[in-house]
This record gives sequence, C-alpha cells and structure tokens, in this order.
Amino acid sequence: MYNALSYRKSQLLIYMDSPDQKQIPNPENTLQDILDKVDVKMDAAYSEALKSPTEPSTATFGWNSMKDVKTRDEKIRKQAAIYAKYLEYNTRLQEDSDPFIPESKSAWYKREVARQLILGGEVNIWALSSAIVKTLGNIDEVKFHNSWIVIQNYVEEGGARLKGGTGLSDFSK
Repeated sequence: MYNALSYRKSQLLIYMDSPDQKQIPNPENTLQDILDKVDVKMDAAYSEALKSPTEPSTATFGWNSMKDVKTRDEKIRKQAAIYAKYLEYNTRLQEDSDPFIPESKSAWYKREVARQLILGGEVNIWALSSAIVKTLGNIDEVKFHNSWIVIQNYVEEGGARLKGGTGLSDFSK
C-alpha cells in the first residue's frame, strides 16, 4: 500500500529517471535518493552549461572571493562553515515532504549553490540557472537570485550583510 507522500516522491524519481516509460512506483525510494538522482542530473547539466560559449564568465564567485579571510586557517574554517550550511539545507529538505514545491525551493537553491561551490571551488550563476531549468524544467528567478546572494555573501563577507536566518557556524575554535 502506498501512502500519498511516498507515491509522490517515487513518481518524481520515475520522472527524473525516464519520463517516457511506465514503471511501478517504488515506495522504498527515500527523499535522499531523489535528491541524489537530481544531483547527478544537475552536475551533468551544470558541466554542459559551463562549456557554453555564450555564458558570461563574470557572474561567478568562489573560494578566492573571500574578503574577510586573511590566513589559510581562516579559509579552511570558512569552507567548513559553508559545508555545514550545505548540510543544514540538506537537512531542511529532508524535513520537507517535497523539496521541489515552491515553499521549499529557497532551501534547495541555496543547497545547490553551496553544493556546486564545494564541488568546483566557484559557481557561475548563468550556468547554474541554465542547469536548473534543464534539470527541473523551470526556475523561480527571484528565489534563485536571493539564494545566490545569500551564499555569495556567506562566502565573501561571512554573512555580514544578511538579516535573519541561522547564519554560519563558528569554526574559529
């Protein structure tokens, strides 16, 4: 017997795997399984988008953008704090019934910006937005842009210009 939540999640997984094939929904699929499959598709789409000759290369930020970091130890602590933030967003998505509904998209976008930063050392806004559209079929431009700004500010200024939220973990000790 399928409950509505596991059915919806498994349908999403089936959609991500093979939209043209009819398959029996698998209630054993967890939300993390779905996120993992979306991550694989996002990575491929992001890689492809980065190769595009039309994407502007100026809309990037990365570990070299840290303005508030003066030593190697501070850089390592900041990277650990960003990774902790990624884990926090991942946990938030685990608590949601569906990470791809509009109410959850901010956490998913922040998670994806942080994840691409962790994987590649820098993030290109144009390539990432293109990868999201290719993978999910659409993008909430306002939520995506706000998510981009939040992660960028965490990296560049430690969240100094952000109001609200949980902030970065303190790894100074």
